[in-house]
Amino acid sequence: MKTKWLEAGINLLFWGCTGWFIVSTFSVESQEIIMETNGYESIKTVRNFDRANLLLLNVLIACLLFYTNLYLITRLKKRENFFYPLLFSGAAFLVALLLITSLPRVFFFGIQTIISIPLVFGILLFYYAVSVGYGIGKLWWIAEAQRQRLTLEKKQAELNLLRLQLHPHFLFNVLNNLLAMVDQKRNPKMAETIDRLSGMLRYVVYETERDSVSLEKEINFIRDYAELQLMRYEQEEVDFKLTVEGEDRAILVEPGIFISFVENAFKHGVQAEEQSFVQVCFDLTIAGKIIFTVRNSIHPNYPSLEKGGTGLAATRKRLQIVYPDQHQLTIKEDQCYTLKLELQPHENHHS
Repeated sequence: MKTKWLEAGINLLFWGCTGWFIVSTFSVESQEIIMETNGYESIKTVRNFDRANLLLLNVLIACLLFYTNLYLITRLKKRENFFYPLLFSGAAFLVALLLITSLPRVFFFGIQTIISIPLVFGILLFYYAVSVGYGIGKLWWIAEAQRQRLTLEKKQAELNLLRLQLHPHFLFNVLNNLLAMVDQKRNPKMAETIDRLSGMLRYVVYETERDSVSLEKEINFIRDYAELQLMRYEQEEVDFKLTVEGEDRAILVEPGIFISFVENAFKHGVQAEEQSFVQVCFDLTIAGKIIFTVRNSIHPNYPSLEKGGTGLAATRKRLQIVYPDQHQLTIKEDQCYTLKLELQPHENHHS
């Protein structure tokens, strides 16, 4: 907030100083030397107020050009829009030049004082050049501030990871010890559950340290997660289905990019003592493309997922970072809740 007020103050100071200098300097018509009675000389400046008004009009038009051009330059931060802002910037300059040369004849009809074209062009070009420099400097400032923010977030994330690193390894070792203590013949289901949970934790601790994992591992992780969730409910309460269409399971993806969607389906779409369903589908029939769909039931007390929780928000952010122009996420809510993610992994994300 302080930065914005400072920027606004500098802008006002800039326009006040440059406007005053242009009007006061170029409105001078003549200077007369007057001899005082005491023998001292004084200089009397004679100004043409009609010319001063024309100069003030020029400054106002230049101000309009300045901020129009500044807005167009700030659009250059998007590469796909690089050409059109430059084209519109040049067009804005020509329009401002046309206004400066034509408006005085409309609003100051009858005034004989005409400002020379070189002076008009010079004033306009000065403000245009300053706006270009200002815009480029502003883009650099924004980019640098974003870079510093991302660096700070990365360091904070690394610190949090170091703080939490002990917990997964500790739990992993405890689960392995529990599995060794369980009588697998008497309690096969408990042994299977601990083994499944241990496998999931092993995946989280070791596999997600890599930049990418195979889609097959992600699918197995989701299947294990769903099996553990289903243990909380009666056998007929939740109808869970996980289907995979196509054979390209070796394609590499960002670790854990799908799990939060399945987690939200169980969290918000499954209710105890009610008939619920969760359907997960991986469509791999299109080469180089993953179509991931999650459908789940809606109950009367079902909270809308349009805003999403922290896990869903974090996944959206990861998608923007890892797959900025390679994904499309759509959400539909009618008789059931449907989330569809179309993903095109990088070309080098394939084993």
